[in-house]
Amino acid sequence: MSPEGRRLDRTKLLAARFRAAQDRPYLATALYSLTVVESRDVPTMGVDRRWRCHVAPDFVDRLPVPQLAAVWIHEVAHLLRDHHGRADRLPAGQQRDRHRVNVAQDCEINDDLVADRLPLPADRVEPATFGLPAGLLFEAYLPLLPARVRGHEGPDCGSGAHGLDRPWESGGTGGSARSRRGRSAGRRHTRYAPTPAAGAPSRPAGNGGPPRCSNPGWTGGGR
Repeated sequence: MSPEGRRLDRTKLLAARFRAAQDRPYLATALYSLTVVESRDVPTMGVDRRWRCHVAPDFVDRLPVPQLAAVWIHEVAHLLRDHHGRADRLPAGQQRDRHRVNVAQDCEINDDLVADRLPLPADRVEPATFGLPAGLLFEAYLPLLPARVRGHEGPDCGSGAHGLDRPWESGGTGGSARSRRGRSAGRRHTRYAPTPAAGAPSRPAGNGGPPRCSNPGWTGGGR
């Protein structure tokens, strides 16, 4: 069977979620609140506002289970940090390029994951990729990103991250009831990153999302 016709290896994908939940048990409820949707249109793996996780079969085939576990937690981190809600509150000029927003969000998540020495894919996006300091909120990273970071190439983590509905999110069912459970899990296990006020661009110690030990997450590419 050609790679294009290969079905999603759910056994491998769910084994990776199980590993992520075992490694980070306080995120287990949120992880298991995500509904899996197989998709050949999503670039890699992404989440929508309804707590559905859209997954490309070839992406699952390419990554080993430890890296897939990291991707799972990266994706749920977008939701737990309310990235889509915070993106909706950005100034209109910053909302126009959701690709830049997604890159900034990945920087916010992945600096924690790199500090935890998690097995991230080699093409990850992190603050060091652009010579930026660690520990900022994505709203602070956004204006600091180089001008070349723009357009539609690169990470696309879905509307659950940057807030813009994607064409591949129209398929699949479920998500509404699960999303309520996921948000409840986020309130119990994760302190949301606040929308920064002027003059306060960095994350306070112990704030701005899951603790540094919590987030094996992913990197670049559109999950």
